[in-house]
Amino acid sequence: MDTDDEQRSCIAALPSPICLSSITLTAKEFESAQFQFPASDSQRMCSDVELPACLGRGRYVRGMNLWNPLCHCTCTILPDELIIFRLFPWLDIGDLLAAASVCRRFHFLAGDKTLWRSVDLTPYRTGVSNIDMSKLLFARAPSIRNLKLCRLPFVSTKLLQDLAGRASQLRELHLCFAVGITDDAIVALAQFSPLLERVSLEQCVGLTDVSVVALAQGCRRLAKLDVRRCTLLTGRSLLALSQSSKHLEHFNASHCVAVTEEALLTLSSSCSRLRTLRLHGCFLPSRNFISRLQLALLHLEELDISSSNPFVRQSCVSDADLLSMGRAWGSRLVRLTLFNRCSHITDDGVTALGSACPQLLSLDLGGASKVTNAGIDQLTICCPRLTSLRLSGCIALTDDAIVSIANRSKQLSQLDLHGCALLRAESTHRQCRQLPLLRKLILPDSSIVSYAS
Repeated sequence: MDTDDEQRSCIAALPSPICLSSITLTAKEFESAQFQFPASDSQRMCSDVELPACLGRGRYVRGMNLWNPLCHCTCTILPDELIIFRLFPWLDIGDLLAAASVCRRFHFLAGDKTLWRSVDLTPYRTGVSNIDMSKLLFARAPSIRNLKLCRLPFVSTKLLQDLAGRASQLRELHLCFAVGITDDAIVALAQFSPLLERVSLEQCVGLTDVSVVALAQGCRRLAKLDVRRCTLLTGRSLLALSQSSKHLEHFNASHCVAVTEEALLTLSSSCSRLRTLRLHGCFLPSRNFISRLQLALLHLEELDISSSNPFVRQSCVSDADLLSMGRAWGSRLVRLTLFNRCSHITDDGVTALGSACPQLLSLDLGGASKVTNAGIDQLTICCPRLTSLRLSGCIALTDDAIVSIANRSKQLSQLDLHGCALLRAESTHRQCRQLPLLRKLILPDSSIVSYAS
């Protein structure tokens, strides 16, 4: 292949249009720059040509590879900006490190700080030494904004303390299942990373209220906090958040059994921007909990007050509560989970909820033993966008309810019918085949059917 054909094939392979920052350069404009290749190593053209302004300032030495003067491969026509902003962002951490070992130019470009703003080391739990991972983190820490270190064996309090002094630009941090870290690590991160907005500490079982208090006081922009299964947390954490985290929008305290209802209501009244509230397996809400919550949170989109005990039904939600939910949150409410908290709910409550919340995507009515086919029929009419529906333990449902679901809920991807004793497994399976997007079906006998995507 001659040099002209080689050049054209390289240009044709480029994405079109090529976006650099806010300026667009089409493949045709890129070709009009007329880059030329040297005919041989001894015959090189050193005249320069002006590049379009969107490719950066200065002049480009035609046919000259400043990194290796003996190289004239087709990659030399690609500007640094194109490689950094359009090619390397498609690579994950492993591929980016592999590209950095190709040549000196790629090694230099792969170190650009824009490529290291988001780092996810979770896929590299095995096969890479802990020392190499630690060195990589320390080298790139000043550029990192989003960091995920979930389920990694080398994550320790000492590592996070050393990292905190370098990662001052952190906005998002995930330390899920980092069971070995202590409060000292979170206190250091809160002190040196005041820009943190989203923090996930799921199952960091060694953390106490000291960590949450430090985050609340040190990270005033905190908008999302996930402390699932941090069983040592108490109401003190929620009180600290209510005093300092006025921008909090998403809060997950599932399985934090020491959190109290009064502390949660204090948080709700102070953080009126809350849109997601997950309290699975926490305290048993009182009769007036829902009404007090509605007065405090006017923008709620997701609510989970389900029980973690599938064998004990604890009713705290009534038809009147569902009606008031619909009036307070209306079309904003998209996910509602009431598993084993709704044994007093009837068809009237389900109908009122569906009529007031037509944008519902996920609904869990597990244990609603008084709901019949009529309630499910009205629900499918009012909420056609449902993607997940859990009806486990709804013992009054028959095959007619499945027919209504199959005919109207075409967006459904998950359906749980465990414990619905009046349903026939074969008939249910046959009806659910009409749902084009269904991926998971739990039949009344607890068998699980998975459908290919």
